[in-house]
Amino acid sequence: MDFSAQLTKFKFFIASLTKGKSTYENKLRLQSSSDNFQTIIDDFTFDSIHEGWNYAEYTGLTPAKAFRLVNNESDGCADVETSGPDFPVTFTGIEMIADSSPTVTCSVVVDHSYSYTALPDVTYTQTQNIWLTNISPRYGSVEGGTFVEFTIEKNAAYPLSGTPVEVYIDDVECTGAVFVPSSSPGISDKVTCTTGARVGLYGDPTLHIMVANQEVALNGLIFKYVSLWSAASTWGASFAPVDGESLAVPRGLNLLVDVPSTPILNLVLIDGGSIIFACEADDSSSCSNHPSTRSTKTFDAHYIFINDGAFEVGTEDDPYECQLTITLHGAKADAQIPIFGNKGIFVRYGTLDLHGKARQPSWTTISASFDPASGGKTLILD
Repeated sequence: MDFSAQLTKFKFFIASLTKGKSTYENKLRLQSSSDNFQTIIDDFTFDSIHEGWNYAEYTGLTPAKAFRLVNNESDGCADVETSGPDFPVTFTGIEMIADSSPTVTCSVVVDHSYSYTALPDVTYTQTQNIWLTNISPRYGSVEGGTFVEFTIEKNAAYPLSGTPVEVYIDDVECTGAVFVPSSSPGISDKVTCTTGARVGLYGDPTLHIMVANQEVALNGLIFKYVSLWSAASTWGASFAPVDGESLAVPRGLNLLVDVPSTPILNLVLIDGGSIIFACEADDSSSCSNHPSTRSTKTFDAHYIFINDGAFEVGTEDDPYECQLTITLHGAKADAQIPIFGNKGIFVRYGTLDLHGKARQPSWTTISASFDPASGGKTLILD
């Protein structure tokens, strides 16, 4: 079966502009092709380049089988990092079957390491596709009782009766699941339910939504069960950590910090689990208003070590627009974590997400050199 991809985002990393901006701006292009570059489409020309991550976002690009960066300048891609452990060139998009037919039949094979078992073919019908576009809220307590609203889209020609409806999160039934059809054009269908209690730790979160015996495509969205910092059950009906103590967050535990401040912790070890800060869980509902009315939090520690886990203060799609101050405590002579050091946030095979309110422009250039010795003491960027 033939496949192609439709890009939605492309980013690449430049550690140092040794060749100068003029080598890249309005010359570096992203191209695509579906016939081994016999036919070439110039998808995007980068009119502005800077050190660090460079992003390009797209809508409506034609699907293609191959993509490449091209620059006709000599060594025109010399500064673009193309290898290393941090994936300095990243494509984001959707892989799709290169077939415009409304119905496609796919063969299914189960791999048992040394043997293969063929299953009956699966037929994909475009008009019967249902997909998820939003989850609100994105988190809910492991104690259950969170009312969740799932927004779904479907082909306009597909009649969806809405029954039966089933929702399971981490293999726990989300009770009272109902289908809420759109009340007017332009308003999406929804599925609502109330989470049940989840006991113990769980691996990677799972979500299954069935509407009228049709599985809803998740579109990369997920709901997470979280243990609230403020809940006694999170600490085994004991006490939350106090000043000087260390905290370990194992795999399967998502710890949501819903308190205004934490004690000054020693080591915070996120060992496969996650620590999450989310505006939607804060006691203030006015995070998007004036800064003086936003919820404010503080988080204090000597070491924060992320080992195959996650420390999330907002995401790219859901930025954290409240106020958070992370303070790292320590001195030069304090004990060091081998390789990493002390008084820091250290990441080993993990994810550090820090996404706040978007500000534009996020960076700029000046048209001439600025020399304080010439008498000017203030640089004003308009």
